[in-house]
Amino acid sequence: WPDSAKPYLFRALRDDRYLTRNNGAYFLGKLGRSAFDAVEPIYTAVKAKRISPRRGVYSLGDIGDSLVVPRVLYLLKDKMEISRIVTAEACGKLKNPIAIPDLIRTLGDKYFTVRSAAEAALVAIGRPSLEPVLSEMPKLKPVALGHALRTAGALAAKFDTTQKSIS
Repeated sequence: WPDSAKPYLFRALRDDRYLTRNNGAYFLGKLGRSAFDAVEPIYTAVKAKRISPRRGVYSLGDIGDSLVVPRVLYLLKDKMEISRIVTAEACGKLKNPIAIPDLIRTLGDKYFTVRSAAEAALVAIGRPSLEPVLSEMPKLKPVALGHALRTAGALAAKFDTTQKSIS
């Protein structure tokens, strides 16, 4: 069924109604990797403000093309809190290490929800995040430092390979 729905969803991206365009992007995202050819149209719609950044980045994250990450990082500075949250979540889902410096900067966002999403994304990206997080810690403000410490702790626990014996 996904192939039969795709033409209608692509058409929805060009509809005159904002909600229809957003729903088209959402459902293209739900098709996952089979909607790989939707990455460019969705990204273009976000840049042209024809769909919400939140909906577009969420869909791009669901499709799973990690090459789109550098192109959406600017949304970590969007005025809308939810756009920054969803962008951080998508970066974590797509696991592209190129996002690490921007996510570390986002640990200093004014909203806890955005900082937490950036923290979770860094942990999701995994091992490549650990060294940059540790090296940036001395430069971070207290609000960001707390999230960096939690990130480093979660990463260290994730990669702890020592055997723990019970006495």
